Amino acid sequence: MTEDGSSRQSFSVTLHSPKRASQALELPVDPARTYTWVPAEVAAALGLERVGTCAILTDRGRVITRSLAQVTAEHGGVRRAVTVVVAEDGDLAAVGVTTLEAFALVFNEQLNELRPVDLLALET
Repeated sequence: MTEDGSSRQSFSVTLHSPKRASQALELPVDPARTYTWVPAEVAAALGLERVGTCAILTDRGRVITRSLAQVTAEHGGVRRAVTVVVAEDGDLAAVGVTTLEAFALVFNEQLNELRPVDLLALET
């Protein structure tokens, strides 16, 4: 449920680390997030290496700093490399736009559903 009481589309994903560990997750889709947020306990269990930090503007106008990690995400039998935010205590784990794009999906908020989308490129 979201803060306004409505239900949110969920996304099944399995995260795979370079150390051969994996973790299946069912996360809400949050189209306001750039990256997918993964609980710190999951990142630690997978042995994910933090690759830096980023400043994130919250919906309340605050700027927070969080660690980033690289992971292989699997959805529907397809694997893609994605960047994730390592969530801290009190942060909500959720799937962000860049992960959806990696799987050629877009979230339709009005219908509360994921839809396939064509990937685009400019030809020179």
